[in-house]
Amino acid sequence: ADLGAGANIGNRTQVRAGAFRGLGEFEASSNSSDLLPDGDFDTGAAYLSLRYDSLDDPFFATQGLLLYGDYQWHRDSLGSDFDFDRFEFMGQGAISFGEDKANNLVFTARATVLDDAPRAPQYFSRLGGLFNLSGISQDLLAGRQLAFLMAQYQRKLTRSGVLPIDVPVYAGFSVEGGNLWQDRSDMDLGDLVMAGSIYLAVNSPLGPVYIAYGRNEEELDAIYLSIGWPFLQPSGRLIR
Repeated sequence: ADLGAGANIGNRTQVRAGAFRGLGEFEASSNSSDLLPDGDFDTGAAYLSLRYDSLDDPFFATQGLLLYGDYQWHRDSLGSDFDFDRFEFMGQGAISFGEDKANNLVFTARATVLDDAPRAPQYFSRLGGLFNLSGISQDLLAGRQLAFLMAQYQRKLTRSGVLPIDVPVYAGFSVEGGNLWQDRSDMDLGDLVMAGSIYLAVNSPLGPVYIAYGRNEEELDAIYLSIGWPFLQPSGRLIR
């Protein structure tokens, strides 16, 4: 359950505050560490988020900027099993070039930092999947601290036609770097695992559809068929 209130400032900025409460359970697989036992958990926090969005398209932006920050205060008085603070940030910028402006560059940065958080999986951030450290399966890696950087080049292959429904087709590639750490003091951009992908995408009426191949420096690779926005699975309040 989540109860929040906010305000739009102009047509690009939104501020929101509220609180949420949750409960659940997790079950460790047979190859998990003893640090992740089976059990029930309770979450509860107050939050404050700020979002600025001037991107001209939520999925295939050609210009603009998105900035999103979310700060959470997890406290026993709000129903949480543990007291700690969580900060999440995302930034994304897009530019286009060429005579027809069909060539686009998109830059993305993400970070999640937890102060004094327990080693409990319900609070972990995740990496893995297309545009989320391509080359490995969805959400394969988990940890308390996260840093991720990505640069994409994509070209629009189709022009607007006479049909009432325009279904643009794009080809592109990504260069990515990311990692997870348990402690904030261990975070180091020198530890980023490099990855990349090549893809063909369609901006369909049902949302973006990607067919892609991804590979990372650890020689892991994967083929993806993704429907919807495949990367950035945050706490749930960044809605595109």
